[in-house]
Amino acid sequence: MKDLGEAKVILGLEIRRDKALGTLKLSQGKYAAQVLEKFGMAKCNPIGTPLEVVLQLDKADESDDALPYREAVGNLMYLMVRTRPDLAFAIGKLSQFVSCYGKEHWAAIKRVLRYVKGSMVFNKNSSCVLQSYSDTDWAGEHETRRSTTGFSFIFGGAAVSWGSKLQQMGALSTMEAE
Repeated sequence: MKDLGEAKVILGLEIRRDKALGTLKLSQGKYAAQVLEKFGMAKCNPIGTPLEVVLQLDKADESDDALPYREAVGNLMYLMVRTRPDLAFAIGKLSQFVSCYGKEHWAAIKRVLRYVKGSMVFNKNSSCVLQSYSDTDWAGEHETRRSTTGFSFIFGGAAVSWGSKLQQMGALSTMEAE
């Protein structure tokens, strides 16, 4: 074995460490740029949100194999798991259709890519404040009428814990959903 020193890049994950300040920064800026280039979205107009608020997708009768939908979901999922928790809900939703996708699903993926383009650089927030958010929709899954519950904990401007879950049974009211 040979010691090559501190790691700078591992599998597309850029690592910047400052021992004097006690900071560790992880970034996938180059990987995100490569994903945008791969799907022809490097020069797209950026957008502020990954999904439309009222987006309702249905399973397509047949998958359009000409579209690189599965590949795009996989690439975005790799980005999401490492450094982009803000993509978790959108990718979770879109990954439900990897076996039955169409043009409307591809349009949703392109919107996520436009969001990635617009959010590649985040503003720093060095305050050590813990913030938490949670929300539930009411019967947001229009086929089964099930609700989705989600939460996020943010410390110092970065998400440290998050999750969303489709509830097991349909809620009869907004109060029951929450």
